[in-house]
Amino acid sequence: MRFAVLALLTLCLPIFAQPKDKPTYYYTTKVGDTVVREVTANGKTTDKSSTVDSVEEKDGVLTVVVKPTGKPGAPAIETMLVSKTELTLPPQGPIDVPITFLKLPAKKGDTWESMKTSKGAGGVIFKSACMGEEEVEVPAGKFKAIKVETAVMTPTEEYSRMTMWHAPGVGLVKLMTKSGGRETSSVLKSFTPGK
Repeated sequence: MRFAVLALLTLCLPIFAQPKDKPTYYYTTKVGDTVVREVTANGKTTDKSSTVDSVEEKDGVLTVVVKPTGKPGAPAIETMLVSKTELTLPPQGPIDVPITFLKLPAKKGDTWESMKTSKGAGGVIFKSACMGEEEVEVPAGKFKAIKVETAVMTPTEEYSRMTMWHAPGVGLVKLMTKSGGRETSSVLKSFTPGK
C-alpha cells in the first residue's frame, strides 16, 4: 500500500509542482537586464547602453525603471508600465497622459490612439496600428517581433512616423523614425539578462 501511494505521489508531484504560467512581457523586466542599442542619426552611429534599475509590481502591472548602464545616481532614461495587455509610457514631465506603444494580444489591423496635451499648445495624437508579427534581424540576432506603426500628429498634420518591432522578453529590438525628412534608427546590438 505504501508503495502504491508513493508511486502515485511521484507521478503526480510534477503536476502539482508546475509553476503558474508566467505572462509574456514585451519588455525587459528583470533588475540588471542590460540592452545595448546601435543608434544612427544624421549619418552618425553610436552605442547606447541601459540597464533595468528597478521593477515594482502592483495589480498585475510592472513599473520598470531603466537607467544608463554604469552611471549610479543618474536619472532614469525611461519608466515603462508593462503588463500582459499593454506596454505604456506613463504620464511624466510634459507628458500628461499615458502613451500606449503596444496592445496585447496583438492582432494585425488593431488600432489605438493616445493623446498628449501641453499648456498653451494643441494636443499631439499618437495613432498606432498593429502590422502583425514578423521576423526581424538586428545585430543581436533574429527575433519574432510584433510590428507597430505610429503616426505622431497634431490635429491638422502628421509630423513624424515611428515603426517599432517589439519582441517577447527583450522589448524593442528595432525602431525607425521619420520626421521632417530625417530618419533615425535604433537596433538591438546585445541583450544581457540580469542575475
